[in-house]
Amino acid sequence: MKMLKCQLYNNALNYPNQSFIAGAQTFTYLEFETYTQQIQAQLSVYSPGQVIASSCKNPSFFIALLIAAMRQKLIVFPINFRLPPEEIDKRVLEVNAVGIFEKAIALDAMFKPSFEVAPTYSQRAPATYLMTSGSSQSPKICVHSIENHYCNARASNEVLNFSQGDGWLLSLPLFHVSGISLIFRSLLAKATLILPSNDTSHDLLTQKITHLSCVNAQLQKLLDNPKLLKPLKVILLGGSAPSLELVNKSKDLGLALHVTYGLTEMASQVATSEQRGLELQILNCANVQIDFNSQILVRGPALFLGYLFDGKVLSSTNKDGWFETGDIGELNTKYLSVIGRRDNLFISGGENIQPEEIEALLQEYPDITEAIVVAKPHPKFGHIPAAFIKAKENFNAGSLKKFLESKLPKYKIPKLYLPLNYKTLKPCRKLLKKLVES
Repeated sequence: MKMLKCQLYNNALNYPNQSFIAGAQTFTYLEFETYTQQIQAQLSVYSPGQVIASSCKNPSFFIALLIAAMRQKLIVFPINFRLPPEEIDKRVLEVNAVGIFEKAIALDAMFKPSFEVAPTYSQRAPATYLMTSGSSQSPKICVHSIENHYCNARASNEVLNFSQGDGWLLSLPLFHVSGISLIFRSLLAKATLILPSNDTSHDLLTQKITHLSCVNAQLQKLLDNPKLLKPLKVILLGGSAPSLELVNKSKDLGLALHVTYGLTEMASQVATSEQRGLELQILNCANVQIDFNSQILVRGPALFLGYLFDGKVLSSTNKDGWFETGDIGELNTKYLSVIGRRDNLFISGGENIQPEEIEALLQEYPDITEAIVVAKPHPKFGHIPAAFIKAKENFNAGSLKKFLESKLPKYKIPKLYLPLNYKTLKPCRKLLKKLVES
């Protein structure tokens, strides 16, 4: 099996005093290499191929644990630390983890690192178990190799011009692929990963941030003070369909906004727009094809090894090696347009309704900042569209109805409007469906 040299180790040798971790905690590359070797020594009790879990919310420790585990040829399973203890225990058992790290191990000032033998990774061996978001379906466990993560990170860095001297704010959780990907991007770029405080605006004021990942809700809040976003080289908007209002506002302000489409199964990004655009350019770590059902198919070196099921990694590609994403899209030369999810589509009175089409139009309306459309059961039509919306104070339902009537056939216009409230990074469509079904 082909082996990869450890990028952290190389950076510690060649750029020992350069900042790797900044913000709430600080580490140079050399200091973090020392910390990682200390954690690695404690992992030596485990055998290659075993699984270790972590529900620790200390990001520096988790990053050191991840790199140390990769060197020991272990598999790391990050778990959302906000879950109840019984749910965490359930997930640890599900993956047959031999240990769980719930608290950080502090850096031992007396520990002496060794640079006699350069650590290496098994390129194609399983390295991480990551949960899918489960926003449209039940969460699954994706198995990735180190090669998957590095291929995606390398392609992302090229498109987003992330390089030495830059700093990326860790604004997304490390128990999702979106957060994990920032570790690999930073290591490859020889850049700095900036740990967040509880206030992103404060971070933008006090830290040397050049790149920022966000979802609609985060960007909406930050646009209240756009001066903080002006100096950024890249604002990456993903996680769900982009709010057109936010995209247009960012464009008017001259912000370096890039819309992105990705999925856990591809180790993060698949296609990303040029600055302030909506046409998504496919990254060189991915191949994309549209099937006869308009479904987006992907493959390439970033594609995961498969889903974990009963302790086994099951390949999830079709006979031609393509992964069927469940997303509907269109492909024009090198650009990809994402229309929506196949499993969101529903039938109303015999007519197909793709919720994302309605959502996009709702978000074009000036007084609506975010919208999710779901199917509400109906005795005559089977289902009808219901919309959860985030609206401004001067929202007028009558004028919205006229606006939609000029854009949509009658059967696609929502018959019910409810407030869109959520505390997570993005709304959960499954929960919203349950609200209108009850």
